Amino acid sequence: MTDDNEPDTPQTGPDEGSEGDPEPPRYTIYRAGEEAGREAAPPSKTTAAPPARATAPGPEAASPGPPPAAPLPQPKLAPPPAPPAEAPGAAPTPSAAPAAAGATPNPQSSKRQPPPEPTPSAPVGGDAKPAYSVYRSRRSPLSRFRDLPLGAAAERVRERPKRAQSRPATPVRAAASLPATELDPPSRARPPWRRILRWALIAAFGWLALSFVLFVISAHLQQSKFDGGANGLLGGGPLPLINGQTILVIGTDARPAGTDLAEDSDIDTRPECVDRAAKGTAPGDGCGGYRADTLMLVHGSAGRFSKLSIPRDTYAAIPGQINQKINAAYAFGGAELQIETVEQFLGIDINHAVIVDFEGFANFIDALGGVTVNNITRLDSKIDGGSSQGGITLKLERGDVHLDGQRALAYARTRKNDADPSENDLDRARRQQAVLNGIKDRLTSPSQLPINFLRAPWIAWNAPKAMVSDMSGFTLLQLGISSATGGSSETKILSQGVTPGPGGSLFFGAETCRKAVNHLLGTNPDGKPACSPTG
Repeated sequence: MTDDNEPDTPQTGPDEGSEGDPEPPRYTIYRAGEEAGREAAPPSKTTAAPPARATAPGPEAASPGPPPAAPLPQPKLAPPPAPPAEAPGAAPTPSAAPAAAGATPNPQSSKRQPPPEPTPSAPVGGDAKPAYSVYRSRRSPLSRFRDLPLGAAAERVRERPKRAQSRPATPVRAAASLPATELDPPSRARPPWRRILRWALIAAFGWLALSFVLFVISAHLQQSKFDGGANGLLGGGPLPLINGQTILVIGTDARPAGTDLAEDSDIDTRPECVDRAAKGTAPGDGCGGYRADTLMLVHGSAGRFSKLSIPRDTYAAIPGQINQKINAAYAFGGAELQIETVEQFLGIDINHAVIVDFEGFANFIDALGGVTVNNITRLDSKIDGGSSQGGITLKLERGDVHLDGQRALAYARTRKNDADPSENDLDRARRQQAVLNGIKDRLTSPSQLPINFLRAPWIAWNAPKAMVSDMSGFTLLQLGISSATGGSSETKILSQGVTPGPGGSLFFGAETCRKAVNHLLGTNPDGKPACSPTG
């Protein structure tokens, strides 16, 4: 029987010195935070009692555990994680190390958890650092104002542009950990001329777009004025560049009150009559006396632009009237009868018609900055009574002459040249052609392109106002392109084979009309030209 005062000592094996007792196995003690692989000395045959615990040991604590197995060589790795806490009343978990130095370890402590596998991102050995980039996160725009009073926040907003100039434009990178070849190249500021060029192109495009819009609006306003009766005779389409079309240009001698009418005393100058003449409407309502002062045919297509002038005194047959000068058709039936008369005279179809507005014509030339004409003869004329009576007096020498709008208009309308009384209506037609050629040269000359670009909105607005037509702005624009790309074909005036006709008119035979149409269209007419009637 044992003494109750004698402490119970657990038996761990046979007494020391017993025969046949095998050598105790060697095992390794692992302490938290120390390196693995340190071998411990074999314990004595008789082990000391474990330290007292706060709680009574369970049944498993009194029985010895199985002998620990010999450990395998382990690599030198990071220390394992700390063991989890034990639940009250549960079996004690083998400890990684005794509670105090020199204490006998628990045999079950050799059953430890395997160390964790190293992750790819963890350093394997040596001093090499992994390649990575460090980017500075962008702060919230409002974070800097959260703890500031209202006045300080306002001051911070005012200082923000200054700080933005000194702030680096590129993110902060860990340059020391990267090779030089992997570093980002230094940022280059965009040259200022590129930004200037971009805005210049945008401004130029906007300027041209504004000009186009003004041109279309102005053309639409003038198109709405054209007489509806004449539209029934015109069958032109909107694409003259694709299918060449022929346009009749008409200039009337209607002039407002206040001009000298010594040469044409029968012209009605009442405002309502002048307005009817400008629209191509038949006289009616007591108006009469205005005739076609200019008759010109223009044929435009892709790569071809040709002109043919018909003298106003040409002898022709007028439907419903007696045979007389061709310009009288306008006085009887306006633009409609004039179109019908010219179609019959040349045996062609007219696709569009234009009535020149003399006031708008002068404004258009002024918008161009004037025109330069080649004056082939010395000229001395007085238009509308001359400058002494509110008109215009022209005294021009031979050669190139620069004219403004009003002087160019007077030059085209001159019928009587005091410097050469032998001139007739053919010379007047040549001067009209010279003005048109001057306008074309002003629009297409390379030296004038910068000036025309600056004047583009004014030119675009005044160009359609120089005429009343059935054509839209889109069609007029195509004719302008045809004029610029169609070459400088020789101006044709119906003059060959002319003979004096009745009442001081000009008589032309059928062969002369056929050749004139061939020059205009590039082919023979579909119909037979009536030309000047013989009966």
